[in-house]
Parts: sequence; C-alpha cells; structure tokens
Amino acid sequence: MTTLDIREVRKSFGGLQALAGCTFALDRPGIYGLIGPNGAGKTTLFDVITGRQRPDHGHVLIAGSERVLRPHVLAGLGMARTFQECRVFPELTCLENMLFATQPKGLGRTLGQAFGRSAAHRRAHEAEARHWLQLATLERYADEPASILSFGQRRLLEIAAALVTRPRLLLLDEPAAGVNPALLAVLRDVLVAQQRAQPAVVLIIEHNMEFIMDISERIIVMHQGAVLEQGSPAAIQASPRVIEAYLG
Repeated sequence: MTTLDIREVRKSFGGLQALAGCTFALDRPGIYGLIGPNGAGKTTLFDVITGRQRPDHGHVLIAGSERVLRPHVLAGLGMARTFQECRVFPELTCLENMLFATQPKGLGRTLGQAFGRSAAHRRAHEAEARHWLQLATLERYADEPASILSFGQRRLLEIAAALVTRPRLLLLDEPAAGVNPALLAVLRDVLVAQQRAQPAVVLIIEHNMEFIMDISERIIVMHQGAVLEQGSPAAIQASPRVIEAYLG
C-alpha cells in the first residue's frame, strides 16, 4: 500500500500560487529527497500533508486513506515532522524533551501529562529515549537542559525526539541547515540506523546537495509548485531540466 500519495494538489495564498498540481507517490519505506529553489512550494506541501493548511484542490492520501485531520491526530496515527526553525524546549533536559515527544497527543492528554507525568510512562519510554540520544551523540547531555546545546546539537535532539515516536511517515524540513560537517555525519548515521530498526517513509526537504544526494534513494524536484522531475540521485544530477531550473 502506498504510504503517501499526493494527487494534483493546489494551494494559493491570495494571488500567489504555492502549489500548482503537485503529484507524486511514495509506496515503500526509504529516505527520499525533496529539492527545488526557494519558493518552489516544498514547505507549503509539508503544511498540507500535516494538516496545517488545507489544499484548494487535489488529494492527499496517507496509507491509502484520504483524511482531513488536525496535526495532533495525524501524529497519533504515526506522522512526525520537524520545521525549518529548530523546535525544542530549552528549559527541559534533553531526556525530558525526548519523553515529552512520546506523550499522547491532544490538548486534554497533554495537560494531564503536564500536571502529572507518570513514573510508569517514564519507565516505559526512558530506555528507548536514551538509545536515540546515544545514537545522536547526546547521551552525556541527557540530564542537562537543551539550552546548553549548540544549534546543530539541538537539531539532532529535535530529530531524535521525532524518531522516538516510531513514525511511519517522517517529514524533515531542512535538517542539515546550519549543521556542521561532523554533526551532519551523525545525522546521516541516525537516519540510516532508523531505517534499519524502524523502516519508515522519510521525506526530506534540503538545500545541502551533497547531503541529500548521498542519503536519498530517490529525489523529487519541485519547481513553481509542481514536480519537475523525479528519479535516482544520479539521474537528477544529470537531468538538463533540473540543471536549468535549479542545480545550474
């Protein structure tokens, strides 16, 4: 069954058409790249997939079903997402950030957890949370506030917190932006380890061409709100249309 199926999706903001009939499908677990120039519609597409925006036209099918759901409901169904701006809780420890990510989603449940985080919940999830912190080379900061981390380390923490939820569909918006080469190698290792342990569809928006071409099995190129080309990294890098519109 196709995990993510995007069919002729259109979205406009006033006179600006952000998505213009975007269509593609991802039918099996793997790491996929989503590239294109600024303004191509990549983040808007993520917003539509995750329920932050409703399309003006077209369909988004997840696991074969078309659902118009609130983001926290989609999260409960196995979807996770990161954003261009790094989103962690700086006042919480790294471990607490991880454990917060595993809490049931929804306002009522979140408030209940906030006022009485259960010891049972912590015991049930702490071992796996520490496992992902170790893979992200953050285990020594488990009991330290996230505020002491560098930007790149915070990015790794954010992604580790998404992975601890065991997503079936993971959307990463420019995870390599602002991350130094040493931590990029860690990020790559974390994502590869995730695919081995918990295969999922991972769709990555990225402008770091070296990183995305190295880690992806297939690349989707967007231009002016639609899919311009898709194929293997080698085919994309050799495509005259992609070179003219973006890579050139």
